Amino acid sequence: DVIHTHHPFLLGEVGAHFARSLGLPLVYTFHTQLEKYSHYVPLPQDLVRKAARDYVAAYARKCDCIICPSPSIRGLLDEYGVTCRVEVLQNAIDLKAYREADGTTVRRELNLGPDRVLCIYTGRMGIEKNLHFLLESFQKVHLQHPEAALLLVGDGPLLEELRQKARDLGLADHVLLPGRVPYSRIPSYYAAADLFVMTSTTEVKPLAVLEGMATGLPVVAVDACGTGDTVTPGHDGLLCECDPEAYTAILQTAVSDAALRRRLGQAARQTAENYSLETYTHKLVDLYRELGAVHTGRF
Repeated sequence: DVIHTHHPFLLGEVGAHFARSLGLPLVYTFHTQLEKYSHYVPLPQDLVRKAARDYVAAYARKCDCIICPSPSIRGLLDEYGVTCRVEVLQNAIDLKAYREADGTTVRRELNLGPDRVLCIYTGRMGIEKNLHFLLESFQKVHLQHPEAALLLVGDGPLLEELRQKARDLGLADHVLLPGRVPYSRIPSYYAAADLFVMTSTTEVKPLAVLEGMATGLPVVAVDACGTGDTVTPGHDGLLCECDPEAYTAILQTAVSDAALRRRLGQAARQTAENYSLETYTHKLVDLYRELGAVHTGRF
């Protein structure tokens, strides 16, 4: 009754073809700022970024509705010249898995005592995630707070480079990069931590932020798309511009103040309740029904 695609390439084009041939509404969720990943294409970057924008804009013209996973990305679609219906339907997660997570075993496996303040990032180890920036800020914080530790969970092309960077910064014993871990264990890794960190400026609505908040972790992040419309500074996390000194300052504040972390973390857990899969599913099904009724007269 509805064809829903999640990227414009390959299967996205297949979905668009069948939507057109079957006379069905086409829905596309705009998950990724593709132009921010242009560095993976070894061609002139201005050309690649323009091509990415033009391709998304052309794909959007085939759609009956585009779903924005975050309010702040809506303006980017306007810049692309998108004229079809756009609905903001924010990403959601299975809250239960994170509410009930226990990090005791993970801390023991990582040999982290109760006195260590553990900062966690989960996600792709890629240049677009701005992780060199995070390591450099963490080094400055660690000089003042040797009890701090940083855990970067995930795989990607920068993994070995980041491990070397940690060694070069004298942080080999304090920055942990275990690589990919089973997805079923991710909630336990969050639960082992004291705060969630993110310095990426290329997100749309990062699930990792929601997962960390659902586990009761305060978010310490660069204010960008996806964090700025999820985190309320001083309430459930701390945000700043993408500036090394500014980020070091808020990270140091969070690491040094256990009472602040507890207060922000409790509020973060409450914020995460707004992003349940149940709420998301009901809204999505209602949208499908509406589009189906308008497009075909069914439902």
